[in-house]
Amino acid sequence: MPFPKETRSWWMRVWGDGDASDASCEWDTLTAKSGVVQCGRLQKLEMHHIKPEGWTLEQGDDDNPNEALGIPMCHKHHSGRDGDMLTGGGSFHPDFGNAKRNYFRDKDGFNRVVADHKADAQAGIIYWNNDADEHYLEKTQEKATRYTAQNPDDPKPDVKRHKKQKRKKRWYDIFD
Repeated sequence: MPFPKETRSWWMRVWGDGDASDASCEWDTLTAKSGVVQCGRLQKLEMHHIKPEGWTLEQGDDDNPNEALGIPMCHKHHSGRDGDMLTGGGSFHPDFGNAKRNYFRDKDGFNRVVADHKADAQAGIIYWNNDADEHYLEKTQEKATRYTAQNPDDPKPDVKRHKKQKRKKRWYDIFD
């Protein structure tokens, strides 16, 4: 689920040091020659939940402030196709990238991805590429702390929390 518009705008200001138009893709790639290199793309930015909102709702972690952290990623690095995260070719949600690539052959691909994510979250199985979660969590916490200290008149918007969705009962549930 995407961030609400006000929250997304706030995170873009955080990452743009007060100017949302200065935010860029924060994807970091580890290279032998230069060490950590940031992507820096300015186009097609998407706001990445470091932990997906569906996961936090299922796991009951919705009140944890670390669960609502956002970091801008270009489309390639947020929901692009498969690849290796460390060499810069990967993304956090390659399953969505693959569903998009195959959409004309498989119109239900997105629905299956969402259903798979929900089932995995209910079972406590991590379904996103979490190899770098700790790195991005720390990076985002530091950036937000610095921004709020420098911009006390621009607090993070309060957002109404989503309630955990209950599955609708079906007639065939009597067989469970």
